[in-house]
Amino acid sequence: MQRCDNFGQGAVTLRLCLYARLSEFPSVSFDPSLLMQINTALLFATPCDDEEDNMATLCCHSDKGQMFLLTRYPDEDTVDLTLDDEPSTLDGLKVTLSAKRLLIEVAAGDRDALKGDEVLEINLTSDLSDMDEVKETLENILAGTGTLVCEL
Repeated sequence: MQRCDNFGQGAVTLRLCLYARLSEFPSVSFDPSLLMQINTALLFATPCDDEEDNMATLCCHSDKGQMFLLTRYPDEDTVDLTLDDEPSTLDGLKVTLSAKRLLIEVAAGDRDALKGDEVLEINLTSDLSDMDEVKETLENILAGTGTLVCEL
């Protein structure tokens, strides 16, 4: 795995938890009607693409043809989220990573990024993704701009 020190790896704080489901977090709640779900067999992760100015990229395509893309350049303070062909720039989000799910929560003011929803749940339907690389990519993307909760 390639390490990219442009993101300040030492500043990344991971909150590790022992719980496997969001329902086990009593302090975390959201309106289920504001939840978008997609299913994918594979997450594509690039922690530091030297051909793209060290951009970190996480991407997937759903079983229904939807595209999800989360990117960040190391010299930027914002994260770009693209859902289908609609890009949005975010300055704070929360991502929860587990072996079978990626949960992305945006602030109420950024709901347009998820077509009006506050939460995007990406269900992983196979074990094909390199979860260590996905975790490293999310660390790079969220360093100083968001929160990563790792349930691996």
